[in-house]
Amino acid sequence: MNSTPRILPLAGAVMLALPTLAQAQAPALEEVLVTAQKRTESLQDVPVSVSAISGDQVREGMISGMSDVALETPNFNMTQFNIGEPQYFIRGIGNTLDSAASDAAVATFVDEVYIGRPGGASTDLYDLERIEILRGPQGTLFGKNVVGGAISLYTKRPSQEFEGSISGTYGDRDLGVVQGLVTGPLTDTLAGKLVAQTKQQDGYVKNVIDGNDYQDQDNNSARGQLQWDPNSDLSILLGADYSKDKVNGNCRNVNNLELHDPIGLAGFYPEVIEAYTGGDNRKCASTANAFQNREVSGGLLRVDWAVADATLTSITAYREMDYHHSEDLAGLPEGLTPFNLVDAAKENSDQFSQELRL
Repeated sequence: MNSTPRILPLAGAVMLALPTLAQAQAPALEEVLVTAQKRTESLQDVPVSVSAISGDQVREGMISGMSDVALETPNFNMTQFNIGEPQYFIRGIGNTLDSAASDAAVATFVDEVYIGRPGGASTDLYDLERIEILRGPQGTLFGKNVVGGAISLYTKRPSQEFEGSISGTYGDRDLGVVQGLVTGPLTDTLAGKLVAQTKQQDGYVKNVIDGNDYQDQDNNSARGQLQWDPNSDLSILLGADYSKDKVNGNCRNVNNLELHDPIGLAGFYPEVIEAYTGGDNRKCASTANAFQNREVSGGLLRVDWAVADATLTSITAYREMDYHHSEDLAGLPEGLTPFNLVDAAKENSDQFSQELRL
């Protein structure tokens, strides 16, 4: 009987120790830092509606384009008339204007450089630090054309530690992606980085007239950066990027043709009739010889100088885009209509920007 009082205190001590052990092993949440207000802050402290996607999430989630970002981000949607005219919507606000003289209602920024034309940004999303989607008007800090919000992409800067990697991906429709990077020190105060990617994939829409595949991908891009930190108060970043797309583009189809309409039906090939009556979105019938070619390039010089309790930032940038496309708007074989409905355009845009911020 004397052993009972000795066991009960020991059992109580074990019971009290278990919650303490469990509490000590609880994982700590990683703090998410954003620059939605032009300064580094915790996401929980920013009085702005922001969705942040880290570079690790982009890589691990195999997020390869802005359409994938839209699937991961609430209140953010994307449609794409063609590769040179992506259309972004945040909380339903955006526009579908595709004129070279129009501006988007949702602005795009790459390393805090405003991209005047939506198609003027190389958004392959490889080797990014993070992506920030800012909801609502942001004109106070980001200027005009941010009525719906802003999309901010931040690339990873060069590192003073040597790092190199190369990876490849193979997938459906002969998808082939090869990515590589190398970064490291050039001197004690200068670091460099070179990033490159190539991506090809067959299209999923078959043109039953010429046998070509549409909605394909053929992209090559590269980016180089130099980071110079001569002292703790001064940091200079010099960067350049280039991207080229050459694809067949879109091929529209008709999947609700009235069969009793005699217009043009006598001249249809059997496979064309199948495309029209079968409602197969992976088939089209066009003789328009559609194509989409785009070249994007740019340069950046950023200087951050710590002065007393403030930091003077200068961002000088130049962007250039050459875009040429032609596509059939009707999705009908030649001879069905008395005229061709073809959308063709050639756009050349040059942009220079200078920002000073204290």
